[in-house]
Amino acid sequence: MGVFHTICNLLSTIGKRFQDAGLRDLCVESGVIAEGSVSGVMDGRRYNRAVRLHKLVYEALMRLAWKGFLPWLEENHSRDIHHLDGTLKNINSFHSNVSQGTFQELMESESCTHILKLFQVYLETLRDEHNLSAFWMSYLDMVEIMLDLVRASREGNWMLHLGAIRQMIPWVFCLLTR
Repeated sequence: MGVFHTICNLLSTIGKRFQDAGLRDLCVESGVIAEGSVSGVMDGRRYNRAVRLHKLVYEALMRLAWKGFLPWLEENHSRDIHHLDGTLKNINSFHSNVSQGTFQELMESESCTHILKLFQVYLETLRDEHNLSAFWMSYLDMVEIMLDLVRASREGNWMLHLGAIRQMIPWVFCLLTR
């Protein structure tokens, strides 16, 4: 099976898991997917529309997570707020001078790496503390697998492809064998 059909299989798995949890209604009522196309998107038959939908929902959920991260950071790691200020300054610097060098500086800065680690800790607390947030965090995990497969295909990165397939197998086995 080629990468395209592998991704379609994963899209079908995502649709099967999340369509009745509100994803179907979300994509129709937001106007992202027409009502007549939503079944094809959920079944993995409308590749471009499904990838677009999942990218948009992924971004929306990550923005909500970031919005909750700031109060969590103040409450649980108030001594690390200065790292957030440093990270935002570095991002603004990168914004005014977009280049590989400034990006590398941003990613290697102590404040940025510290905030990224804390954000990962926050995402793990979302997975662990509440069933509903854990459910939607699994959506983010599955979309990240899809994005890794797309990226691996475009870049010809075999190791990324194998890693994504390895992560995908339990989800597909669990949801498509029912």
